[in-house]
Amino acid sequence: MYSEKLEEFRGAVNQSLANATSPRRDEMAVLATVLWYWRVRELLRPMLGNSPTPYAIERYLEPEGFGRTQFNEVFRRRKWDKYAVGLHQPSKTTVNKVEAMVPGSAGILRHPVWEILRQPDRVLEKKESWLGRLAPDIQRIVFANESKLSMRKALTSPDINEKHLQQLEVRAGFDSVACLAILLAENIYSYDGNNAIHISDSLYRALLVSCAFDSYLLMAGYLFECFRDRLLNQVVVDDMRLDLDTVDFSESAFLLCRELWKLMGDSKIGWSREDRARAGARMLRGKFGFDAMWGLSLLHVPVASNSKNFHKATKEYERARKLHDWGLHNLRNGIVGNIPPHDIW
Repeated sequence: MYSEKLEEFRGAVNQSLANATSPRRDEMAVLATVLWYWRVRELLRPMLGNSPTPYAIERYLEPEGFGRTQFNEVFRRRKWDKYAVGLHQPSKTTVNKVEAMVPGSAGILRHPVWEILRQPDRVLEKKESWLGRLAPDIQRIVFANESKLSMRKALTSPDINEKHLQQLEVRAGFDSVACLAILLAENIYSYDGNNAIHISDSLYRALLVSCAFDSYLLMAGYLFECFRDRLLNQVVVDDMRLDLDTVDFSESAFLLCRELWKLMGDSKIGWSREDRARAGARMLRGKFGFDAMWGLSLLHVPVASNSKNFHKATKEYERARKLHDWGLHNLRNGIVGNIPPHDIW
């Protein structure tokens, strides 16, 4: 029954995406609308129960949309059924009205991440304003204070080091994802991909942790495709590219979500969103065993067969692929906390 509903949901979202062909209604508008619906649904759970339906949400937020025909039959607009699959976008009036009743719901619709994905080539023009709209803890990581000028200036992507990347990953959410997307776009369009592989890996991990939450899980694959098509597939550094063709991002998000629930059930981590995000980021870096670190990793593929390093790079890729397949097999079977066998190392 669940699988049938899931396929029905995906079919409806796919249809909405197929119909999104105008500048005012594009792929990002569809995804933002669906995520807005799920955010509203999540915030209304204390009032409407764990699984409020579009009917219940519409009845609660817009009771004026219900009425009776001349034959005394109940009717409703079914606006929220359409929002649930991105078939229609909410008007500004509706968004503001819902935000007043459900504070915190509008943020996902107004998030700069959608602008970044639409216009990554305008990163030099927009970078400072995009970063300025992110959470203060994200801004503290990427803005450096210019004490002599009494002002702050954003770090450039080549200045970003491993410490910065880890700080952004443990704060996994749309703000950290947007920040990493800005840095990657800047690196691609202004610095010839000098630091692009490392930033891409970090963006991938932050997006994966962000999607390992119930309200984003169903949309994980769609979100990944947006980042893949607009940013990640442009990364080619030192004759290496990201192995994006073999990624099943939806499965990866599900497996990570399941492991985080296990950790919460075993009281190894707290139940807050911050605890889960921090644990997810650390899990992808080997904190709870190497299974997730390798099984959910993004591989790098050599692309230039005439390169002098091609043979060595191919050997490294084959080894990484074996480690990836080993870790993924363990995760699929609920086995975590292991060290790879010696024949793979």
